[in-house]
Amino acid sequence: MFKDCITQANAQPGLNDDPATSAEVREILTLAKQDFNDISPEQEKLIENVGKLFKDFNGTLKINGSKKVVQVFNKMRNRKYDMSIPNKEFRVVGFPDVGKGFEMKARVIAKDSEELAFEATTMYDAMDTYLDKLAQMHRYARSVLGKEAESIILMDIEKLVALDPDKELKYRFISDGDPAEDSSKFYLRSVVDAKRYKLYDNGLVLYLGLMAVNNYALAGNVNFHVVDFQLTDSKMELYLLENNSKTLKGGVKVETGILISNSEIADGSVRFDLLYKISDGDKTVRLTGDKVLSFAHSWNSKVIKEKLDGLSKLNDFVEDIYSAVEKVKFSEKVGTELLFKIFDKLSHAKSLPMDLKTKIENEQDTANNTETLLSVLSRIEEISSKYGEDTNLFIQAKLHELLVKNR
Repeated sequence: MFKDCITQANAQPGLNDDPATSAEVREILTLAKQDFNDISPEQEKLIENVGKLFKDFNGTLKINGSKKVVQVFNKMRNRKYDMSIPNKEFRVVGFPDVGKGFEMKARVIAKDSEELAFEATTMYDAMDTYLDKLAQMHRYARSVLGKEAESIILMDIEKLVALDPDKELKYRFISDGDPAEDSSKFYLRSVVDAKRYKLYDNGLVLYLGLMAVNNYALAGNVNFHVVDFQLTDSKMELYLLENNSKTLKGGVKVETGILISNSEIADGSVRFDLLYKISDGDKTVRLTGDKVLSFAHSWNSKVIKEKLDGLSKLNDFVEDIYSAVEKVKFSEKVGTELLFKIFDKLSHAKSLPMDLKTKIENEQDTANNTETLLSVLSRIEEISSKYGEDTNLFIQAKLHELLVKNR
C-alpha cells in the first residue's frame, strides 16, 4: 500500500530538557543544503538569505527541549530533487490503484535523449496538481479512472503534451533511500509553476521559528519549553508553551504559547498560531487559538522577517485568552445548552471521520450526568488524539471557537 509519508518522527521533551545552542540551531541550515541531491542556485540562495535574517547570539536558546528537537530533525533525512522539466521529458505511463485511490506513475526522460532517468509515483495531491496544470482535468480524470478507462486519460495527456512540449513545470521529487541503491524508490511530491517556485523546507521554518521565538523570549524575559514536535517528510508542527502558568479565578491554570506549522507541499505556507493549555487538577485540554502570523513560501525573505517581528503581538493574544477563559466556568458541571453546542458542532463537521463522530457523540450521555466542562473537553481531546495530528488540531480549533470566541 502506498505510504502516507516517506519518513516521520516526533519528540515530546520534558519541561527541564536542555535548550539548543546557537551553533546547533545554525547547523539546521547547513544540513538543509545537504538534503538536496543537486541543490539549485535559487534554493541555495534562499537558505543563505534565511541565515542572514537573525543576528548571531552566544549561549543557548530560551526554549527548553529545543536541543532534542534539533537532534530529531537532523536524524531524519530525505533526499530531495528539484527539477524543471519540459512536458516532453515527463511521460505519464499509468495510474496505479494504491488502495486509497489512484496515484500517477511517470517516467522522467534524460535531456535530449530517450533514455529513462528514473520513474516516480505521485504522493499527496501531486497527481491532481499536475493534471490541473495540464488542463484543469483532475476531476474528469478520476471519474474516468473510476470506470477503468485508464487508456483514455493517457491518450488525453499525450495530446495535451504535444500542444506545448517545451513548457516547463517545477517538480519536487524525494526518495526513500540512497539513490544509488536499486531498492530506493522515487516519489513526486509536488508540482508548481517554475517561475514562482520558492520552497521553505521544514529545516528553514524550524530555524526561523526557533530564532523568532527566542527573540520574543529575550525581549519579554520569558522562557519556553517544547511540549510536542511532529515531523514528516512534508510537514512540521512545533508546540511551545511558556514555562510559567497563570492561575485564574476558580483555580483554573492557563499556560500559553505558540504552535509553529509548515507545509512543504507545492506553494505551502507557514503559520504561527496561539496555543494554550487549561488545567484543573488532573483534567487538562490543549487548544489552538487565533493566527498570530503567517506567510506564504512565495514571499521574499525581507517581508517574512517583518512578519516574524510581529510575533510581539502574541502578548495581546495571551491577554485576550486570560480574559475569555475567566468567563468560562470550566470547573462547574457542564450546562445542557453548552453541551449541545459542543457535540452538535463536532457531529456536523464534514472533515471528521464518521467513527470518530460516533465516539464523541457517545460521550454526551455520560456528560449529561455529572461531568464538568473541562472533564468533557479533556476526554474529547483524548479520543481525537488517536486519529492523527490534523484531526486533533481541527477539533482543538473548533473547541476554541465555540468556548472562547463564542461563535
